[in-house]
Amino acid sequence: DTQMGSIRVKKAWVSSSTEKKTFYFAVYDNACDEGGQRVGEVQSISLSAGGGTARPVSAEITFDNLPYVAIGTEKTYYIYETDENGVPIKQDESLGYNMYLGYYRSSDKVTWTEGIADIDGNIPVTGTDNSDPSKKYEMTKIAGENYSHWTKGLSATKQSNTAQFSNIDMNPEPTDRKS
Repeated sequence: DTQMGSIRVKKAWVSSSTEKKTFYFAVYDNACDEGGQRVGEVQSISLSAGGGTARPVSAEITFDNLPYVAIGTEKTYYIYETDENGVPIKQDESLGYNMYLGYYRSSDKVTWTEGIADIDGNIPVTGTDNSDPSKKYEMTKIAGENYSHWTKGLSATKQSNTAQFSNIDMNPEPTDRKS
């Protein structure tokens, strides 16, 4: 018995530029480099920032009608940041920003610290809440030549899931315009 679920994509953008930027996402049924096929349409989020690390902007989209089997095993989906045609993109300096898995929170509220790179070169980043140091947040900075993607499951006990992405401009802080 096939049921339908959904995966919500939450996107944060950090930049000093107020220029509108469009980011694209697609869901695949397997890893893209292992023959995965796109499921459904490409979706986009357009954001205009300008506030640097203190004032990130964000938006959400939802991929609906993702099939899973009601009883038993979980159906795994791969959510990628892509180009406008739904082709997964890899981290590259030519993008002008760094891709992260996880949700960026304002530098006014959270202090971010980079850890040691993993075997793939991706860097864990831990955020500590400035008002409550017991609160921690996790992100992963994607290394060059790696895809920015999440693996998320749907099942009878989990009909919806969330994938969080953040992009931080290479030069995220606004310049001081005072003379």
